[in-house]
Amino acid sequence: MFYEIAQHSLVQMRKVLLSMLQFVKKFRIHELILVCVAVYLFLAPVVYRNFFIKVGIPIQYSGELPAPSNNIVMSIDSFDSITYEGDVTRDLEGWAYLSHEPDQSKYERFIVLQSKSRIYFFTVSPVKRTALNDVFSNLGLNLLYSGFRAFISEEHIKPGTYQVGMLFKSKTIDPDLYSISSVNIKRTPNTIIMSENESVQIPEETVYQGTETSFNGSLPEPNESVLDYIDSLSSESINGVEVLRLSGWAFLQDEQDQTLYERFIVLYSDHSVLYFPMNFVERPDVQEAFNSLGGNLQLSGFSLLISKDALTDESYEIGVLFQHKTQKTLVFAKTYWSISRQSGLYLLERNQ
Repeated sequence: MFYEIAQHSLVQMRKVLLSMLQFVKKFRIHELILVCVAVYLFLAPVVYRNFFIKVGIPIQYSGELPAPSNNIVMSIDSFDSITYEGDVTRDLEGWAYLSHEPDQSKYERFIVLQSKSRIYFFTVSPVKRTALNDVFSNLGLNLLYSGFRAFISEEHIKPGTYQVGMLFKSKTIDPDLYSISSVNIKRTPNTIIMSENESVQIPEETVYQGTETSFNGSLPEPNESVLDYIDSLSSESINGVEVLRLSGWAFLQDEQDQTLYERFIVLYSDHSVLYFPMNFVERPDVQEAFNSLGGNLQLSGFSLLISKDALTDESYEIGVLFQHKTQKTLVFAKTYWSISRQSGLYLLERNQ
């Protein structure tokens, strides 16, 4: 009797042990499957990005970016998702050229994506732009292949907001040139979009003495094709230097691309003529107000710093001077404003 009970207990124990062993085996298989799935989900994008994507990969660039320049005229037209040679990639298209360079082939172009912490460089393929070359035929430049396209793999872009720029790298001993466009690209973990920049980085402002530039001969006769307005004159201190900030807008009515001209504020009196280079400032309000003229006036604004040491106690009439960057033709206009000094203060006055 005892033997039968013991035998039955051993049988039951064996069944329990076998059930536990089967459970453990089953559990380990499931665990192994879960581990494999996790490893796959982690490694698959890395393997795909590094070994399978061949289009739109950033290049290694060892040089340093030069300071942003106003010598590059550019436009970003589109940023579409396409399939190219079997890869899904982004196709960034637009056009860009150097406004002062007769031989554009002396430079190699690169698209630059720059955030606060990262920077990417992408090669550019030239695109034929017959219409663009015809529109700017008066420049005397060969812009037939000023168009470009750059493939950008979003899988190779880490999340962040990137300014879109263009680098013109010289093939000779000439310096490289760099410019930032008016758009940015925002990359999130799930999306990538292009939008207008809230602000565009501009070169550090320079305080001018009025003698950095000179022109042979007297000022041309005033031209009625210039429209201008002086918004304000204010006093500031820049690194301990007392300066005047003069702001406003000015453009040529019959010119489609205002960036083709270097612009100067001219302060002239009975005894002297001073020239102060103007930078370009975005003025969407001016574009809207004069939209019927059909030109691009987005960058018709200006803001410049004038050293107070450059001015004497006399009054100065204010004029604007446009100089074509390649043809060197001059267009001059008087404004309705002057600067006078009263009780140690410089005042902006409207002429009668």
